[in-house]
Amino acid sequence: MDEKEKNEICSYAYMLYLSGESGDKFLQTKNISQKEYKKWYSSGAKIKITITKQQFNNITFFKNTKMENIEFIQCSFNKVSFADTLIMNTHFRHCFFDNCYFREAKFENIVFVGSKFFNCNLKNTKIKNSDVRYVEFYNTYVNKNVIEKNSIPQQENISRLLFRNLRKEAINAGDYELAEDYYVEETRSTIKYKKNVVKCDKDYYKERYKGRERFYAFLYVLGYELVRFIFGIRLRLRRLIPLTLSVLIFFSFVYLKIGLNNQTSVFSSNFYDSLLFSFLQFFGFGYGFMDKNRATIELISFMLINHLFGWMILIVAAARLMKILTRRTQ
Repeated sequence: MDEKEKNEICSYAYMLYLSGESGDKFLQTKNISQKEYKKWYSSGAKIKITITKQQFNNITFFKNTKMENIEFIQCSFNKVSFADTLIMNTHFRHCFFDNCYFREAKFENIVFVGSKFFNCNLKNTKIKNSDVRYVEFYNTYVNKNVIEKNSIPQQENISRLLFRNLRKEAINAGDYELAEDYYVEETRSTIKYKKNVVKCDKDYYKERYKGRERFYAFLYVLGYELVRFIFGIRLRLRRLIPLTLSVLIFFSFVYLKIGLNNQTSVFSSNFYDSLLFSFLQFFGFGYGFMDKNRATIELISFMLINHLFGWMILIVAAARLMKILTRRTQ
């Protein structure tokens, strides 16, 4: 038995002892005596723990247990309780956590790269100064305070995937306000990513994106900025009321300037008629009052723009109302 294999066996036994489980039987099956284990433990080898492809089932670690300098590689944790533990400077690389309990657990300087969480309880868990790239959650509710800002991946293309995953989990849990917060963060990461594609000032983007992709990214950013300017990033209903009034008043002045008396069947060139026509065209009803033989290109163009703004606002309002009704029926 080489030193690496012996280290892994003793490390696994050490984890069992931390949880109150007996590691003696495990050591016996591996033909390692308690004397050898104690020698390994006292030599300081315990701070160089590496555990690969092991399974931990139905284990509860002691309350206030402190774990440090452990490296788990492709390990599985099933029904393991990490409640009230402090875990520092530890790696969980490509590990699986199924039905695990993390309540009040604190993680500092942890590498979770490629790990997956299934049906886990992360209430009041704190993940600080850690690497959560390519981490995925399934049927696991993750409050906004769990993953601190200093643990969010700096790469926009990775962080947007994380926020998208967290948003879906919040929706599944029925927390639509949290889902909206994650949507905002996902959108911000996506826009940063698209802007980097447009600029292509880093080797990563230069190698992957050429002219056509950069042009599409530019259109995406342009469309986003337009929608954000008009509706705001959260598309709040309360913003639609002053926006609608502004649109109606703006186009009423436009129609007043153009003149409606010679180009429509019933409207005169005064502010009140122009405002009424602006309101009707907001819903697309103004076309029925237009004199097709005398209407100018200028009037028709502004009517189309008026109608377009109307449809945009109505679609956003309908989407927001559907969300509100969905929340109330949950």
